[in-house]
Amino acid sequence: MNEMSDDRIERVARAMCMADGKDPNGQEPTGRMETVYEGNAHVLREATVSAWQKYEKEAQKFIAALDAANP
Repeated sequence: MNEMSDDRIERVARAMCMADGKDPNGQEPTGRMETVYEGNAHVLREATVSAWQKYEKEAQKFIAALDAANP
């Protein structure tokens, strides 16, 4: 079985994100909270990731299926 490169996964994930009409570099909420430091204060806010990162798992599955179909 071929090992998937992070670059390959990212390229496919970005393409899937764009196909859904989203900016791959846009920020999407993760559903988790994080503590950030602003001056001397601790502030709790919702964590975000680049939109394409939400497609990583789907991209891995797509690449695995494509690799299996093309030995």
